[in-house]
Amino acid sequence: MLSRLVPLRRRLHQQWLAAGEPSAQHNTSQTDVGSLGPIYPLKVIIMSATLRTSDFTENQRLFSNPPPELRVPARQFPVTIHFSKHTELQDYLGAAVRKVCRIHRELPGGGILLFLTGQREVQVAVRRIRQAFSKASRAEGGNGSSNSSSQSGNPSGGILDATS
Repeated sequence: MLSRLVPLRRRLHQQWLAAGEPSAQHNTSQTDVGSLGPIYPLKVIIMSATLRTSDFTENQRLFSNPPPELRVPARQFPVTIHFSKHTELQDYLGAAVRKVCRIHRELPGGGILLFLTGQREVQVAVRRIRQAFSKASRAEGGNGSSNSSSQSGNPSGGILDATS
């Protein structure tokens, strides 16, 4: 998408500059670049801890001259990515919740980051995870987890908080 949008905005900006300042009496048809008002080149700020910036800065379709890159030093933590080999199409949220529960039960303590598309999905996932571990807790007579809160560094004992 960016490979089309950046050159388009640049071209429209050049056309707008060539047309000069449109007058108040100027024809305002939708095909007239002057009728759109000032059109400036698209400015994009991309922030990511894991992005390979070279994918963007070295892309000749996006930028004829590589854009400036600002690197902010920050703490970095080791990350392990867990994914499913097969995409669950019918109940992807259920599959994600099962994966989170399995990671929490079987792997060493740490944080789990689950990407979801909206607040409703987050709320449903939190409810399901809480239910899964409250059932396990009652069945085992403990906290429902092989990872104690001191191991995971989570003061809530591994139960998530989904506040916005």
